[in-house]
This record gives sequence, structure tokens and C-alpha cells, in this order.
Amino acid sequence: MTRPHTQPPTSPSTPDTTMHALRHIAAAHRTVLFLVVAAALVSGCAPRPQPSPAPTTSPRTPTPPYAGAPAVPKPLPIAVLDGGPCTALTQQQRIAALGKDATTAKPSHLDGIGPKCVWDAKESGAKITIYYVTEPHAGLSGLYQNSKPQSAVWKPTEIDGHPAVAYLTHQGPDPKDACAVAIGITDTVTIEVTINLGNRALTHHADPCELGITQATGVLATLRERH
Repeated sequence: MTRPHTQPPTSPSTPDTTMHALRHIAAAHRTVLFLVVAAALVSGCAPRPQPSPAPTTSPRTPTPPYAGAPAVPKPLPIAVLDGGPCTALTQQQRIAALGKDATTAKPSHLDGIGPKCVWDAKESGAKITIYYVTEPHAGLSGLYQNSKPQSAVWKPTEIDGHPAVAYLTHQGPDPKDACAVAIGITDTVTIEVTINLGNRALTHHADPCELGITQATGVLATLRERH
């Protein structure tokens, strides 16, 4: 049953405007209290907040080159990387390295590193991976500082006037089966070609680093044609 609506009695001495005024006064008291507490915090009456943790990349990181890495005497424009690493290996280079049973290019992105592309041979398990190392902004210096102390293989070299290094860390696969070759295209950007031999050698070369340098040379030539 619905109760009849009755208008609550109002007192002439306590109109609705008075209730609104009281509410405003209470709100004002709360605001004043908040400001007093805030002032106490600022003035040092309460413990000061701790500083934020330092960022992963320190703003004082030295400008490359550093850590003994060589400078890139003739850097290439970053525009040569347009199209991504899947366009850096020609079909002829891919077949020469992996054979005709190589899979199509598989592009992806590695956070903190940059874009990459993978080709592999179905029968042998051989694989080539190309990275555009664009995000750390450390170039070869990052490898000299972080990977060189942990390397099982470390072979500085030069490819068509660009400083490079063939390497493999102790945490990587067997040096007889794999090698990575990094080329500095600027002081802050590298391209890296990683070779995995799989069940058999990709070509007649027995040394994966030798083959990696050959493939990296071809990749650099492809990029330089765009300059």
C-alpha cells in the first residue's frame, strides 16, 4: 500500500536556506582543515616524500662512442632502415644462405631493441635473424660495455668502412653453431645479423662468424644502395 505523501512540517525559524548554509559552513570547515594539514606537510611537520627512483636510463649516460667502441666515420642516414629488416635481405642472399626451402620473412618487434626479421630453413633448422637496434641509442658502445665482458667470441672487424664486431656471449648457443655480427651505421644505431647453423652448415663455411660477416656485408650493401 502506498503511503499518502505528506509534506514534512517546516519551522519558520529553520527554512531550507538555513540547512544549505549549514552544509556550506561544514564544507568550509573541512576545506580549512585540509589546508592546515597540507601546510603542515609542506612546512616539514610531517615526513617528506621520498624521491622517485632513478630512471633505468640515466640522463648522464655518456654520448657514444664510449667503452672503447670505435666511432662510425661515415654514418648512414636513418632513412636507409625504412621498410624494416625484412627488406634488408635479398631473395638471392636468402637462397644462398638458407636454400630454397627457407620460410618467408617473419617480422616482429623486440621492446627495447627495435624491429627484427627471421628466416629459417625447414630441413636444416638453420636461421638468419636481422635486428635494427634503434631503441637503446647506444650503438656499438652498448655491446662493448655490456656484451664484451660476457663474450665467448669477440672479433672486432670492419665492413665496407663501418666498424663491426662478430660476437657471442657465454649465455648464447655453442660458438660452433651460431654467431652475431653487429655493424655501426651511426654512433647510436646498429644493424645485427645473427646466424644459426642448425643441423648442417648454411654453406661450405665452417665458421658461423665468417658466414655471418658475409651475410652482414650483403645486408649493408643493400642498405647503402638506398642512400
